[in-house]
Amino acid sequence: MRIPETPKDVKQLDLMKLLDAYADGKASWFSDGSAIGPDMQQACRTLHTNLTDLVNQVFAFVLDRVNAREMDMFTMHDRRHGMKVAHLMWHIMAPERRKFLSPPEIGLLVLSAYLHDAGMALTRAEREGRLATDSDLWLNLENAEETKQAFLKLQSRLKDPDITGGPRKRIEQELQQAEEALLTTDTRQRHATPERYRELLELLAAFHSADQVRVPDIERAMSFDGDSFKVKLVDVCMSHNESAEALVESDRENFQLRRFPRVYPVGQANADLQLVAAALRLADILDFDRERTPPLLFHYLLPGGLSVGESISKLEWSKHLAISNWEINEADIVFRGRCTSHIVHHAIVQFCKQIEFEISSTHASFTALEEQGTWPFILPKTVKTQIHEEGYHYVPYSFELDDGRIYRLLMGGAIYDDPLVAVRETHSKRR
Repeated sequence: MRIPETPKDVKQLDLMKLLDAYADGKASWFSDGSAIGPDMQQACRTLHTNLTDLVNQVFAFVLDRVNAREMDMFTMHDRRHGMKVAHLMWHIMAPERRKFLSPPEIGLLVLSAYLHDAGMALTRAEREGRLATDSDLWLNLENAEETKQAFLKLQSRLKDPDITGGPRKRIEQELQQAEEALLTTDTRQRHATPERYRELLELLAAFHSADQVRVPDIERAMSFDGDSFKVKLVDVCMSHNESAEALVESDRENFQLRRFPRVYPVGQANADLQLVAAALRLADILDFDRERTPPLLFHYLLPGGLSVGESISKLEWSKHLAISNWEINEADIVFRGRCTSHIVHHAIVQFCKQIEFEISSTHASFTALEEQGTWPFILPKTVKTQIHEEGYHYVPYSFELDDGRIYRLLMGGAIYDDPLVAVRETHSKRR
């Protein structure tokens, strides 16, 4: 199965078309096919309108800011990514599950597709605050002090009035590249935290208070039939940056309940929160084609320790993009493309292994509890690559220690004739 082309308008998403059909009374999410009453039809129409307005008037612009400044050389996290994730959610879901998606499930799926990365957008003040010398950004970096000193050295050199022309321009470029790389690393670590989502939603609520005509009401948009699902939406978004074990965790405030219950009431409908959280993490990692390169490509090519003297412009993702198309078969998922770099080729292979692991671990979460659920996706567990090499030959060599021989070397007579000597030496070093 090939994934169809991503629509350009949120109303053209299949998820939204189904919600529109509910609003018109042309479809029903009830398992017995019973008709939807006029009140529920109106609730569906209200949700459809609110989702459309929130995406078009708020999230599209928030997400576009992510790649407008920080992350501009990184993978796309703009409105196209949000649209693609929502599009993939539908197409990777089993057809028999799609037709029974409830309105709150649709709302959670669509909004999580757009909200999960919105925390990556930074205001100018946030940007300056994160790069300040007293920011905790530096505490979270490897070789932090070395990186910080190199960063400060570049800033200091720019203050030298004797440095002009070409040399000054190169320093400015290096400093800008360093800032973007630092903020990229920092923002990826912080964007899916409850604090970050709370900051963002509070900011959007303030914008609505200041301009109620152009900025939708966050509270209304994140509810169905007058019942808010905002808290669970944020939790779903947080989980996409956690391991798949989060899907089967207990609720953090009530351990007798599940964090993502299969039946969660929202108004006069129910939502399968485990399905929603699983769909987000799977669709997010599967957004891997010409429209977007994987995070691993950036981190794999980035010099260790973030040496600000390195030219990070070579990492511009559009020049390294190799995936042309992909499809879902009954036995495997296949990514195809052409590549001119063995390094990028290896990164693609490694990233496909991550996709494979994500699918397997997410699949396991649906059978981990006594309340076993049917796997609601059409995703096989095997992920393959078919990359045409241009100018090189890729051989997936790897090196591993022979544990048995290492043990025999250390415990046998190759180093010490008398085993008691090794014991005596260990004892003497402890003293």
